[in-house]
Amino acid sequence: MRRLRPASFLTDNEISVLKSIAENPDFTMHKIGRRLKLNSSSVLFLVKQLESRNLIRLTRGEEWRKTGHFQRALALTFIGSLCYLARLDKRKRVTEALEFLGDSLPYPPFADFRGINMALEEHGTETYIAIAQLVIDYPPYADWNSVTFKQPYPRKAWKLWEKRAGESKARQERSWMDQFAMHLLSDLRTAYPPVASPKLNSYYTALLQDRIRRKQKELENDTTEFQRLNSVIRMRERSVT
Repeated sequence: MRRLRPASFLTDNEISVLKSIAENPDFTMHKIGRRLKLNSSSVLFLVKQLESRNLIRLTRGEEWRKTGHFQRALALTFIGSLCYLARLDKRKRVTEALEFLGDSLPYPPFADFRGINMALEEHGTETYIAIAQLVIDYPPYADWNSVTFKQPYPRKAWKLWEKRAGESKARQERSWMDQFAMHLLSDLRTAYPPVASPKLNSYYTALLQDRIRRKQKELENDTTEFQRLNSVIRMRERSVT
């Protein structure tokens, strides 16, 4: 696998925004501006950039008492969550962040972190941080990775992606979730005691069944191509003789 992540794909301010959102549920742009001491235009620019790159998403936040309207709160996407986790080293903070993110995404490998950590003999924190960094450094293929990592891409491609931004982002996030889960599964295979979580077991059952179906489809396509090439070879041999 080729390392795709450029060294500076996140600025200090962008990292601070991700950290603030991860550690403060229902955080708003106004609160980010106050915490980071940035004016509203700077905060708006940062938020738009991070949202476009599929690192954060807008949610419904607190209700204004005077107007009855809801504020637009901010939350991390799964990809933003990995960017945050890869920069953490405090055990308590990791546990709290994972449990909150696991419920909000939702994502069973995060939500059931306590049980997984016990099965991994209290090495869950180091395992999750290492896997987060691994997936960021060697992400699964997705069109939107070029946008996330601020890599150059053709204008024609961007016009096509922009029309299907929601679909492309969803595919990217799902592929990253699956990649993280498969890396984690390699550690859980030898874990004892096994994690007793119906949600986690159901998640892995569905994930593995989907992988089996895709592999079977690839095998069918390879078999068809093999048969086609064989027939071409036989025809050429007949024409020569």
